Amino acid sequence: MIRFLHDTRFALRLMWRAPAFTLIAIATLALGIGANTAIFSVVNAALIAPLPFPEADRLVAVWTTVRRQTVERRGTSYPDFRDFRERARAFDAIAAWSSDSVTLASSGDAPARQIQAELVSPSYLSMLGAAPAAGRLFTAAEDEENGSHAVALISYAFWQRQFGGKPEAIGSTVRLNDRAVTILGVLQRGFTGLSDNADLWMPMGLLDVSQPGRAKGLFQSRGARWHQMLAHLRPGVSMAQASADGSRVARELEQAYPDTNVNYGAAVFPLKDEIVGDLEPLLVTLLAAVAFVLLIACVNLANLLLARASVRQRETAIRAALGADRARLLGQFFAEGILLSVLGAGAGLLLAMWSVDAIVATSGQALPSFVHPRLDWRVLAFVTAITCLSALLLSALPAVQGTRADLNDVLRQGARGSAGGRRRTRLRSVLVIAEVALSLLLLIGAGLMIRTFLNVRSMNLGFHPEQVFTARVSLPQKYPTSRLPETIAELTARLGALPGVRRLAVGSDAPLDGNSSAVIVSPEGRAAGRLDRGVRVYTHAVTPGFFDALGVPLLTGRDFDAHDTEGHSIAIVSRAFASKVWGDRAAIGRRFKFGRGDSKGPWIEVIGVAADLRYRSLVADPSREPEDPDIYVPFAVQPDRSAAIVVRTTEDPGALASTIRQGLLAFDRDIALFRERTMSGLVSDRTSGIRVSAGMMTLFGGVALLLAAIGVYGLINYSVSQRKQEIGVRMALGAARGEIYRLVLGDAVRLSARGVAIGLIAAVPAARLLRSQLYGVSPSDPLTYAGIVVLLMGVAVVATLLPARRAARVDPMIALRAE
Repeated sequence: MIRFLHDTRFALRLMWRAPAFTLIAIATLALGIGANTAIFSVVNAALIAPLPFPEADRLVAVWTTVRRQTVERRGTSYPDFRDFRERARAFDAIAAWSSDSVTLASSGDAPARQIQAELVSPSYLSMLGAAPAAGRLFTAAEDEENGSHAVALISYAFWQRQFGGKPEAIGSTVRLNDRAVTILGVLQRGFTGLSDNADLWMPMGLLDVSQPGRAKGLFQSRGARWHQMLAHLRPGVSMAQASADGSRVARELEQAYPDTNVNYGAAVFPLKDEIVGDLEPLLVTLLAAVAFVLLIACVNLANLLLARASVRQRETAIRAALGADRARLLGQFFAEGILLSVLGAGAGLLLAMWSVDAIVATSGQALPSFVHPRLDWRVLAFVTAITCLSALLLSALPAVQGTRADLNDVLRQGARGSAGGRRRTRLRSVLVIAEVALSLLLLIGAGLMIRTFLNVRSMNLGFHPEQVFTARVSLPQKYPTSRLPETIAELTARLGALPGVRRLAVGSDAPLDGNSSAVIVSPEGRAAGRLDRGVRVYTHAVTPGFFDALGVPLLTGRDFDAHDTEGHSIAIVSRAFASKVWGDRAAIGRRFKFGRGDSKGPWIEVIGVAADLRYRSLVADPSREPEDPDIYVPFAVQPDRSAAIVVRTTEDPGALASTIRQGLLAFDRDIALFRERTMSGLVSDRTSGIRVSAGMMTLFGGVALLLAAIGVYGLINYSVSQRKQEIGVRMALGAARGEIYRLVLGDAVRLSARGVAIGLIAAVPAARLLRSQLYGVSPSDPLTYAGIVVLLMGVAVVATLLPARRAARVDPMIALRAE
């Protein structure tokens, strides 16, 4: 220990004598270790740390699946849930839950507004460990199938916002969708349910509060798959056993109810995979990228320390000649590496504490609300591990190289052509080649992600999001269902006359707002029968002018007009639907009906074909079959109390929100306006993951490129210093400055080319790991590879210009005199 303290003191003196080198080394390590710590903190909080629920490792999501061209997930019908609860043997508890929204009635000066809610069966809250901060939870009498007494629980945040945290809120009554609901209790701070944004929880039996008039059908229909299932595994039951048990129940239901359950199965997944599984590719990619940055930084610093070791070889050889053993000499080098790593890690921790908040902020809504990166024991263990690894990487080569020298060899080392000098140059060259290769890998990953982001941004959405504002409204129950079309028409006319509104329309949903619903239709001419599955489509009820407001072209036919009211069985279909069903034949005038082949519903006539648009997602999952097509019906035929407003404006769409809100208040303050967004903002949200990945990869790639340039510069500069006499002789014999430039630049190009060649060999298989994150670009895209190679080689040449200039200015007489 005393020897180590002596070695540490000696290392501190060396570092004090070279403050510039010390600061550069610490800053480089701080950047590498800080970036690794920050990303690992997010990875730890999202992927490694358990979910904030009791026995989270035994919580699973149970999905209904349907076998089409691929196996796809679906929600579960309530009758199927009851059967799963009774028949499944792998679970000791199973719950149904559904995310929905309800309107809180206006009171005083506060207008009506929407609250995100969850409808849950009794075991849902107990499985997730929900506890009351005030009041109580639901009792057994308040069952999911007994909705006579309207009760609810609220979140801690809603309690503070709406009631100021006052105890008298418990037992008070609020009006939700025009129904009086009693607040039973407040859940603990931070609990937001599996939807991650809920403020209110109601028993499943209160479905009629959130879905007035539809509750009975949703509870009884086995084909209405509208909610999800959460289950708790029995002790000792594995995931494989749970999946097999779920499949068994699904097969029994398929045999018992072939009309609705044929081709339907079940799949069981860990709840953690359901919540954070989509984040894993992005976070693992970023963690690998920052690991490369740290590795490149350590190689760079090892190269610099190797140069310092060569300068200190005379001192080291004299110490050895005076009796210092090899262990003592190695200890001095390792002490310097450990000291630099510890100081770099300390600065890196400070950098990580600052940058974690920035990473979380730039991720937008990609991270669940429970993900709070912090420096827990896992992060500290990770920092300790990478600090030790950095110290080893920094110390090993300089220590071995610096303690090998013989005193006589060192004294002769100044002679041109010394074998020791050539060995050191070769070793440093190998390190620079490795640095260039690693940088190439990072830069190719960054290039592919940038290409992906640009492809997504430039994709044809099918509509024009610029200058478009969108929001949702919810009409209270005081408007009879029969009067909804007239009310919406009046509201549309009133809001459409507001300043700045160029075109306004209403639809059951808007692109990318997440409210689409799927149905089965049967085109005319298909064979009818029980086993006919029909065509699965997404249906949208829209008012006249909806396509114009979005900028969606009608390819053939006409738009809806004010005469298309109830009783008019017409529709506009997307090009994808027309092509899928009728191929090259004209779609106008053809018919289909809602339901399967034996449906008794009326025939719907096609009056127009609209261009395809990205309604539900921007980037399709390549592992799944193409998205189902869309059809549009008049809003007057399928009216809904909850609808989307789409406004094309002549001004900044973000500034239109207050205008629309004031217009709506003037019309009726009991109508809730919510989810106010610009359409460009919605598109931006859907690309946030790709944007963050591309931005972070570009940042890390830029750091790697800078470090590679420093490495090439350092080696060529050292080489010029070692070859000063040789260059002087060449110039004395008549070599022009251009030849000296070519000599030095040629060394840099050959060195970089070797690193590029090695990097390219490794890049092709490495880039395939990004395949699931790419869009519109291949992992082996030649344009990206060529661009990165040109960039890297260009930077290497630029980094060599200064040493080449120094070499070309060597005075032959001074060089020969030194010789």
